[in-house]
Amino acid sequence: MFKEGGLQPPSFFYPDYIQSTVVTSYKKSEVIKKLLFFVFSDKKKPLKPLFSLLIVLLLFSCSKKENLEKKFHNPYYDLAKKYRDSGKPDSAFIQFNQAKEFGIQNRDSLSIASSLINMAILLTNAGDYFGGQETSLQANKYLNENNPKHHYYLGSNYNNLGIATYNLKDYNNSLKLYGSAIKFSDDSLDTRMYLNNEAKVYQEIKDYKSALNIYDQILAKTAKNEKEYARVLTNIAKTKWLQNPAYNPVPDFLKSLQIRKKENDLWGQNSSYAHLSDYYTLKQPDSALLYAHSMYNVAQNLKSATDQLEALQKLIKLSPPKETKHFFNVYETLNDSVQNARSAAKNQFALIRYETEKSKADFLKAQAENAEKQNDILRKNIGIGTLILLLIVGFILYRRRQKELKKEKELEVKKTELKYVKKVHDGVANKIYQVMSEVENDPEMSKTILADKLEVIYKISRDLSYENGDFGNS
Repeated sequence: MFKEGGLQPPSFFYPDYIQSTVVTSYKKSEVIKKLLFFVFSDKKKPLKPLFSLLIVLLLFSCSKKENLEKKFHNPYYDLAKKYRDSGKPDSAFIQFNQAKEFGIQNRDSLSIASSLINMAILLTNAGDYFGGQETSLQANKYLNENNPKHHYYLGSNYNNLGIATYNLKDYNNSLKLYGSAIKFSDDSLDTRMYLNNEAKVYQEIKDYKSALNIYDQILAKTAKNEKEYARVLTNIAKTKWLQNPAYNPVPDFLKSLQIRKKENDLWGQNSSYAHLSDYYTLKQPDSALLYAHSMYNVAQNLKSATDQLEALQKLIKLSPPKETKHFFNVYETLNDSVQNARSAAKNQFALIRYETEKSKADFLKAQAENAEKQNDILRKNIGIGTLILLLIVGFILYRRRQKELKKEKELEVKKTELKYVKKVHDGVANKIYQVMSEVENDPEMSKTILADKLEVIYKISRDLSYENGDFGNS
């Protein structure tokens, strides 16, 4: 139990923002639909569509911006909250871890951070202070100090870090962390809680002046809250007593106790009885024993094992010898049970974290192996594709070369034909023309001479025919 002079417990939180922003986005889209209908349904007013379209465009731009910040409803929060409130921290831890993974899948940094903070608080409350620190520091990576929407979560997270660090007896760093929690707190009640924790550290390191200054600040703002007023009044009285053993805190202790009875504040009554028993231990042991019994009864009603153990320690010290053994046996049994429960909780949380990280590592390994296989297939496909491409390019180049050679051959044939045409013209045609001229000039030319001339023309034609035949066969 966290009581006056002790640390205020870090508050659990269940962020409704995850669901509410989706609803807001939906409503805005409905407005846009209705405006579009409004714009195009009335064609009689030409200016109306222009004005309305301007509104639609403005809303659409806002809606687009909002979609970038839209958060997804995280169903695992509901179950985590249910388990947490029903006193099942291990089950709550599992579900908050699932909520974190859901946030990672949807790239929702605030959902991831809030899940981790809740997990860190569970670890700290279970006595795993190193685990609580580690998880809170991990949560900070997903929070932006420049974003006012993140300040509440930063305040709660730094408060948890402060509590874990305090319990590890690192008081200087604990003060720094509470200072950060106060810096980011926008809520006066949360701020007073963080200030109370800060004052407790000063009390622990015996800087009573600083502790009293802080308690006085808190007291000035608690006039309307009876429970909080009683708590701060008790803290001030105890600090003054620690500062000066001659100081009598009983009047303020009793005043606080009366307020707590009136408010039915059992946790507060438990604290008052503890302080009264401590004060009277040396001065009036009988009164101290009476208050120790009262504390033990209230602690049993609260089912607070930690406070029962504290009350039993007082009863063992203050009771008559014949009763001491009974209280000692009860203390031993309860203490063993508490230690076993805490160890089991620590181990359970550690196992959950280990299995989660192992599953993630296995998943990443499988992803890497799958990616390597895909790369191998891709490389093979690229090789096959390259080979096919080279074959296609080679075939195209071969066909192109064949066409070029064919054209060159055809051109050579045409040149040869032209050459032989010229030879025929120059050789045969000229000879024929010459013979015809001679026959015209000498009509009495003998047949023998004419036959000889024609024989010459025949030989020339035959020789040209042979040459042409040789070219055609080449």
